[in-house]
Amino acid sequence: MNNLRTKFSIHKGLREDNGGVLGLPLNLLIMVVIAAVAIGIILSWMFLLTPPLEYIEVTPTMVNDVGTANTSFDVEIIAHNDKGTMSGCEITIDGAGIDMKAITGDDGSYTFVGVTPTLPPNTNSDFIQVTVSGGGNVVTQSIAVNK
Repeated sequence: MNNLRTKFSIHKGLREDNGGVLGLPLNLLIMVVIAAVAIGIILSWMFLLTPPLEYIEVTPTMVNDVGTANTSFDVEIIAHNDKGTMSGCEITIDGAGIDMKAITGDDGSYTFVGVTPTLPPNTNSDFIQVTVSGGGNVVTQSIAVNK
């Protein structure tokens, strides 16, 4: 008789546990809504970002784009992306005894005036590296410098 009660009580407990609310639990529903909102925010943020820097124009005012050591010249840099020129790009010019930094203006350009490269002893040539970074990309171009 004792066995019969144990079996009956076990089955009775199982029967009561089978009932419940159908559908998603509230905490899972809240997590799904939060995830959807977060994805929406991330996607809208990505569309508001500045397009990446695609290329730069480096125009030194010298013959054949080759500088001469100990001679001054101007260097104009224009940063471009797919929408046109880019303002606020960081420009670095280094090499051949030069270390200059600037930021492009509203028209996407900046002109370094009076750039005077120097060559190390016993060297006939060197390069000036023009590096422009903006919109998550970095573009580099070189200017040759000869004696």
